[in-house]
Amino acid sequence: MVKISVAFPLLCVLLLSAPSPVYGQSITRPGAGVGISAALGEGREMWDTGFVFYGEFHRQVRDALFLGGRAAYSRWNANEDQLVEMYSASLGQNLDVSGRTGILELSPAVRFHPPLFNERPVFLQFGAGYYLVEQLTEASTSFRGNLATVSMDQSDNWFGIHFAAGVLIGRAGGIRFSVQPVYNIIYTEQESIKYGTVNLGLVFGY
Repeated sequence: MVKISVAFPLLCVLLLSAPSPVYGQSITRPGAGVGISAALGEGREMWDTGFVFYGEFHRQVRDALFLGGRAAYSRWNANEDQLVEMYSASLGQNLDVSGRTGILELSPAVRFHPPLFNERPVFLQFGAGYYLVEQLTEASTSFRGNLATVSMDQSDNWFGIHFAAGVLIGRAGGIRFSVQPVYNIIYTEQESIKYGTVNLGLVFGY
């Protein structure tokens, strides 16, 4: 899977800001929040549970259908015990190891509110777009009074998708609370990156 350029998210913003063909004054609902983030799939044991913060907006194009976008940043710190085990064969046992992964997501998204309950509090969401992945790992050890350090710093952008399901809870002055688990897949040249987030946020415009 080829990388995507930084022009892609700019194009998405232009498309999403275009006037709605269905509603002249369509409903717009921005939102923001925080949550927990965790690596999934192969290699997940290398990373501790981290955090996510996000912002999003959605514009109504049909009665139960919204188009919009999501910007989110996730970060995990490395599991030091796992890193020590990985590097000890080449650098010895006296190691000082650290690492982190940061992922920036910019994705257009489609949100659907199925008519299951009054006010349609449940929603399903799918998005696809730009993911910037940054990984830093450092390992150092002392050998005969000299400090040896190994550092690996990578930054790449890829295409990825996300699936989400959520529920809106309560209402206060036009604001509703949201709970939203999100599953992400980033398609790289090798093994795809999979991670999940559980988001708690506020949605405005009600």
